Amino acid sequence: MLQPWLKQRGLEDNTQALVYFAVSKLGEKPIDGKTDVNPEGLTAVNGKHASAFAAILESGGLACKVLDKQAFQECMLEKLIWISAFMLVGVRHGCSVGEVESAHKDETVLLINELAAAGCKALGISLGDGMVERLCAYARSVAHYPTAIKEVIPMRSSNTKQRFWNGCRTNPSHFVLADDLEWMASWHTWPLLPSSHFSQQNAAPLLAHIFGQCRMVHPVE
Repeated sequence: MLQPWLKQRGLEDNTQALVYFAVSKLGEKPIDGKTDVNPEGLTAVNGKHASAFAAILESGGLACKVLDKQAFQECMLEKLIWISAFMLVGVRHGCSVGEVESAHKDETVLLINELAAAGCKALGISLGDGMVERLCAYARSVAHYPTAIKEVIPMRSSNTKQRFWNGCRTNPSHFVLADDLEWMASWHTWPLLPSSHFSQQNAAPLLAHIFGQCRMVHPVE
């Protein structure tokens, strides 16, 4: 999440949008983020120019909700959970977003719930009922999309690394998957635990730390 970066630069209250539409190629009609659970659409915006942003999208036939800051933050966490869970499981199994939802749903739901618990704890918010259904419905709406992991930036602070390693001992399934994909190979100063040591319990402390302290985002040019 970019909030810490924005806050450092006094931009935490700028107009922000969660975009749930996509254009497959130049000239193609946009695919709106409407699902069988949220037929009104999922794209949302918050901030000073939110209404203007929504009006621009609506003029092009795309739905957009104007939300207050609290509601927007909740939706932002859900979107982060979606991309984190579906991409990781999809890359692990070499399948599309739709196949993640249809063939690996149990694994994905476990990961969604872990990330949600951690994110809510770190941000001091709660997510409404039906989160899993909303995220799975969005996956069905873009079922043909491929899955990919573009980049993970390792943490450079020795203190953060030590806290991260201590947190790994709480054994979330998120790190079973990361281990399987050998993401941790670049953090070679830490021994990797075998997968048999991992369980789904007590994921929240580690993931709450990650949400709050680690920058697993693309650097801003």
